[in-house]
Amino acid sequence: MLRQRLVSGVLLAIVLVSIVLLAPHSVFAAAFAVLFGIGAVEWGRLTSLDTPMAETAFLAGFVAAVVLLWWTRDGMLTQWWIAVAALFWVVVFFALRHYRQALDQSPRWQRPLSASGLLLLPAAWAAFVALHEIHPGWVLYIMMLCGLADSFAFLFGKMFGKNKLAPELSPGKTIEGAAGGLFSVLVFSLLAAFYWQGFSGLQTVAFVALSLFVGLISIEGDLFESLIKREAGEKDSGRILPGHGGILDRFDSHIAASPVFYLGLNGVLAWTQRS
Repeated sequence: MLRQRLVSGVLLAIVLVSIVLLAPHSVFAAAFAVLFGIGAVEWGRLTSLDTPMAETAFLAGFVAAVVLLWWTRDGMLTQWWIAVAALFWVVVFFALRHYRQALDQSPRWQRPLSASGLLLLPAAWAAFVALHEIHPGWVLYIMMLCGLADSFAFLFGKMFGKNKLAPELSPGKTIEGAAGGLFSVLVFSLLAAFYWQGFSGLQTVAFVALSLFVGLISIEGDLFESLIKREAGEKDSGRILPGHGGILDRFDSHIAASPVFYLGLNGVLAWTQRS
């Protein structure tokens, strides 16, 4: 299982890095639309859209949103869509730790969870497209940040974990693991600020603070997907990635982190240009 997970993870990383660095912008946008489109199919299934007509309507809604956001990518609609999604993640952040499953384990919030997918998935796609347009390196940065936060949270949790982070949602996640994940983000963001971007002192502080906050949001994305799966009574979102599960299982943290990072990065870069 571990070997299968490692092999599929490496192959996926090679494909994605190649697309990010080598593909033209429109090809990158199309490839990530397919990626998140598969995630939309999984999201619809997990939120009880279990008839072909409902699943098709949900996917059609996602595709329509992506097309609209692509046509208006230089306008205010895309910015507002990303901003509303980022606000959603900030608001929900404070509620997830208090989640309690129904005593009879029956689903309760399938319709609002389903509707949220038509906000969050297109927003994540639009944020990735916007980051790629600024520079492909920023896409790699947010992907690596989420990957490091997840990997080190797992390692630190295994070694030092005692206090549960959100036991009703994900019993294996601990506060110590989350702290380890954020520590990895701290080191990574400092390296990026000093050696890649050459920010000034205050700009470095702002960039590192943004990265740490985005690291927290990435953990929230993982927990939110756990909530969806708990409500659906499922362990994985799919089986498309051997050893990992579905697209949502692999990219749940990216879906949450990308809109917040894009908005914050715009502020930091605008500050840099004015300095």
